[in-house]
Amino acid sequence: MCMRSGLVGALAVGATPGFAQDGGIQTTFGIAQSIEGVRNPALAIPAEDADIAATTTLSYSIVSETRTQLFRFGADSSFRIEYDDDDELIGEFEAPTLTFGYTRAGATSSFSASARFLREEIDSAPDFSDFVTDDGILEIPDDFTDLSGTGRRTGYTVASILTLGRDRPLGFEFEIGTSGVLYEDVTDPDLTDVTNVSARVGTLLRFSDVLSGRLSYGYSLTEEDDTAETVRRTQSIGAGLTYNLSPRSTFDIGIGAEQTETEVTTGTSEVDGLTGRLGYRQVMPNGDLTAVLDASRDVAGDLLLEFRLGRSLALPTGTLAVSVGATRPDGDDPAFIGTVDYTYILPDQRILLRLDRSVTIDLEDDIRRRTLLGAFYSYDINRFSSLSLGISHIVAEESDAAGRVERTDLTGSYSYALTADWDLSAGFAYSVRDEEAVGEADSSLISISLSREFTSRR
Repeated sequence: MCMRSGLVGALAVGATPGFAQDGGIQTTFGIAQSIEGVRNPALAIPAEDADIAATTTLSYSIVSETRTQLFRFGADSSFRIEYDDDDELIGEFEAPTLTFGYTRAGATSSFSASARFLREEIDSAPDFSDFVTDDGILEIPDDFTDLSGTGRRTGYTVASILTLGRDRPLGFEFEIGTSGVLYEDVTDPDLTDVTNVSARVGTLLRFSDVLSGRLSYGYSLTEEDDTAETVRRTQSIGAGLTYNLSPRSTFDIGIGAEQTETEVTTGTSEVDGLTGRLGYRQVMPNGDLTAVLDASRDVAGDLLLEFRLGRSLALPTGTLAVSVGATRPDGDDPAFIGTVDYTYILPDQRILLRLDRSVTIDLEDDIRRRTLLGAFYSYDINRFSSLSLGISHIVAEESDAAGRVERTDLTGSYSYALTADWDLSAGFAYSVRDEEAVGEADSSLISISLSREFTSRR
């Protein structure tokens, strides 16, 4: 198991400056060698014995930026050597990651494409930075409560969007994407493959400088490799209006309809229903005020209502974003939801705090309640060394037999610049996972690594 940063990486994503900010092309090649001691990486019950492993990691990235376009590509993988259960020395490649992004903007059009591929061992502690969107939002996957035991997890996403006629009386928007989570040799029977392909086409209507409209049609195909061999096809249509009440305030309204056809081994069923959205945004001197009422449908066609009131603030030494609200799945009691994100930045220190409470409906029509609390602190001791600490706690409650799962991760690291090119770092990680009706398991890790990056710009 490679050294994991838990929520540390997730919280830090939004604060990391982009490469090649002044334009041009930048390429970076990295190499790292680490030695790790880890106990019970699979969070098994009873606990597994401690083990020592050596891991070599190679990484490569390229960023090209001009006035109208941005291209990013990154790849990394590790080669791990350790003893197996028969005390034989083995080596294998693990955790290959590929990322791609491209954006191009014209006077009245734009195009963007992105892709991400990640394959990792399930008995490696989940790195929450893997679940962070490009906007710095942490999205916990539906399989989080089942990520224990052994096996391999592969996740991928590909998406693209083309906009034509932006800010013109008539414009068009085309969007297509695919995603999936695949498993190999897993010990947990609840982990099943899920793939999705979706497409959307929209028409943009600009009636005046203050009033615009939109029409859209979307199609989605989801396939699950479960015992019922579930195939789900969803079609949706929608219409909406956006009105600028003033230069600083905007009102948005939308209404639509959705139809879902579910095919399983025992037959086919079909559900449909209306959807809608009301939104308001006020630009204020030091941030934004937002209010959103959203009505959506789950896979069973039941209505899901959600209301959020949000406020973002630009502070002298950071930012604060707060949203509070409630959601009500059809036939269930209203539940509180909300998010707090706080960033405090000084020249030599950084503090990030995140609190998130969400309620969603998964593909099995089960209600999932998630509560996340995370904190990260970093300190530049001097120009040669730095220290970082992070802690995260997640509670996942399911309406099905999975029950309640709690997980806590504590991480820390110290880095020292041996030379202008070489860095030495040492770190630790401790994780505790408590699953209802299963029991509690913990895992610990210590590591030391030597790394270097080779960077060129032109």
